[in-house]
Amino acid sequence: MQPHHPARAHIDALADLAKRLRALRALPALLLRPDPAPNADLGVAALADALRRAQDDVRAARRAALAPAAQDALAAAHASERTDRTGVRAPMRRMKRRRSRTPESPREYPAFHARAPALFPAHTAPPRRLALRDVPGFVRAFNAAPGRRARLHVWRADGARAQGLAAPVVLRLLLPDVLTAFVTLGLPGGAGAEEGLVVENVTAFGAREKKLPHAQSDFGVFQKLSQQILRMVQAAPRVPVEELMHMLETYQSLFSAQCVVCSRVLSAEGYIPPVARVWRAQGAGPGVWEPQHVTCVKS
Repeated sequence: MQPHHPARAHIDALADLAKRLRALRALPALLLRPDPAPNADLGVAALADALRRAQDDVRAARRAALAPAAQDALAAAHASERTDRTGVRAPMRRMKRRRSRTPESPREYPAFHARAPALFPAHTAPPRRLALRDVPGFVRAFNAAPGRRARLHVWRADGARAQGLAAPVVLRLLLPDVLTAFVTLGLPGGAGAEEGLVVENVTAFGAREKKLPHAQSDFGVFQKLSQQILRMVQAAPRVPVEELMHMLETYQSLFSAQCVVCSRVLSAEGYIPPVARVWRAQGAGPGVWEPQHVTCVKS
């Protein structure tokens, strides 16, 4: 029979001591656990019995820790640690590395910032607003312009022909084989007939749709177009009627013009043509209306 190695005995003694100490750590939870017995006397008796068992376990653990075998094992472990600390390192606190400060990048000079495109052409002087009495003459002048394919009419309900005009006035713009747009003009609150008209609503329909101005197109492309134009009008409520008509004329190429941003006719999302129009000034020369998809305007 081989003799028992001292190191193995020390390990066994330390393992037994560690087991007893772990058992002691669970004692408070056992003592605080409520007794399920309905009888109060039995509960008190069970608690007293648990306290006695806990005291016995503490005494047993103390005797085991003070036993010669455990003391010899603890002394040997302490001596071994002092002799060789390899693999017994205290956890090192990780120090945060301080980043060196980098010089701040110089800010761009504001003069080089790209200017945001305007909704409508800017004017050096306030443009003359269209009065109610000027609507017939404005319509005739618009239709008489050379080379113009678009046609403008005053729309009346049920085709009635009245002697005079009264606000609100609905103008119908026809772009052959492309669309029909209804532009509703009204007077600001409290204004008289001699005051200028403002654009209240714009709705677009297919060229062959028979719809009323307050209705909605059956086609998604004209619904998107109406929403886009109405957004522009709401953002610029004082836009001159003439400027709005010139912008609507550019939709003659609605189904053939490419978006200036992505160079596509149909958008990648929804397959909608460029229903948005963005005014781009060109220095001292005349500006242009650029066709863009709604998704490209937001990007």
